[in-house]
Amino acid sequence: MITRITSRILAAFVLGIALCIVSHHMDVNRSEMGRSSFLTWQSERFDKFYANPHGPLAPGPLFSGLLLVGAFLGAYELLAFGIYIIIKPKASSEGA
Repeated sequence: MITRITSRILAAFVLGIALCIVSHHMDVNRSEMGRSSFLTWQSERFDKFYANPHGPLAPGPLFSGLLLVGAFLGAYELLAFGIYIIIKPKASSEGA
């Protein structure tokens, strides 16, 4: 039981670090754009996503949101299971 909890905590920690690395990479890329390029990019992004908002249950955002959450939870569960396999206690062969 403790091993299972430990593997889940380690998986959350690893995914948190991965999220921090991706966020930092995105920030670095945006800061390297320069002010005018960044503002142009943000203006295009606003026109694409925010100028004509969709309803909360529009098929595109709903499907992509479900897909994103499913992929993230799947990755978390696979990572937690992989860590559990690595750190689980070895079964003793005395009883066999």
